[in-house]
Amino acid sequence: MTRAMKSTPSVALDALLNILSLHKFVKLQAAKSALQFIHYNKVLDGDLVRHLRIIKDFKLNMDIKTVEDWMITKTNYDVPFKVVKPCRYVWDAGGPSLRPVSIVFYIDGSKIGENTGAGVFGPCKAIPMGCSPTVFQAEVQAILECANICLKRNYRFAKICIFSNSQAALNALKAFTCQSKLVWECIISLKQLASRNEVTLYWVPGHCGILGNENNLARQGADRVLDNLARQGAASSFVGPEPFCGVPECALRMKLKTWEMSMVESNWNATDTSKQAKTFIKPSAEKSQVHTEYKQKRSQGNYWSDDWPLPE
Repeated sequence: MTRAMKSTPSVALDALLNILSLHKFVKLQAAKSALQFIHYNKVLDGDLVRHLRIIKDFKLNMDIKTVEDWMITKTNYDVPFKVVKPCRYVWDAGGPSLRPVSIVFYIDGSKIGENTGAGVFGPCKAIPMGCSPTVFQAEVQAILECANICLKRNYRFAKICIFSNSQAALNALKAFTCQSKLVWECIISLKQLASRNEVTLYWVPGHCGILGNENNLARQGADRVLDNLARQGAASSFVGPEPFCGVPECALRMKLKTWEMSMVESNWNATDTSKQAKTFIKPSAEKSQVHTEYKQKRSQGNYWSDDWPLPE
């Protein structure tokens, strides 16, 4: 299966495939199922007993007490605003044509170290968001900021265009289902804005300054200013109680992933055997991605199966 010799120790195979030993793998799956249970039930610190006690073992009991950016799935079949994704040929030709009186915003999100920030160009505004939000949340927060600015200005019958380089944020806003409180708040504000205006969200390929017509010169300048605003927001200290917009579910999964990677490495370093193998085998995140299919087969009970090949 791994093309290794039959005498290769199992701990070396675990390091080669970047997977946990079986008992720790079961512990990791138990922690994931406990988090899934907590999402759908109101759980207090005193309820973390028996099976849920594993949350304390992973030191996630403080995280689940914070405000989460997760909610029970809500449906949204009425999308009064447009989400347009022009192809690169359109951008090479100068981008989508806009009316001269259009109100245009450019938004971007950035993460520097542990801090996250968002930038809005249209007026220029840098938004520090602290350490808990993701770049996806920064992009959505920037779009929400644009909608709130327009609502405060009380626009009527205007054509409002918001440019973003995040396809994930745009896809989440136009989706028929939503599980994020921040995304849902942004959808509500966009709906309110679109009830009296024509609102269009455009995808721009990475604010990469694509050359084109004269109007794109202004876009290139906006890209540079916007990038600085997003970085300024990420570099600035957030003042206020955290989390800024709720801890996303992926942040908890990332903590479990970090624990998994550290356990694989510590198990390999702690073994007293396989001195020659240690010279050549180093656990890495890249191996973890390559052997995802192997992990899925293992979780399905096919750990000792030889009838399927490993990905090259």
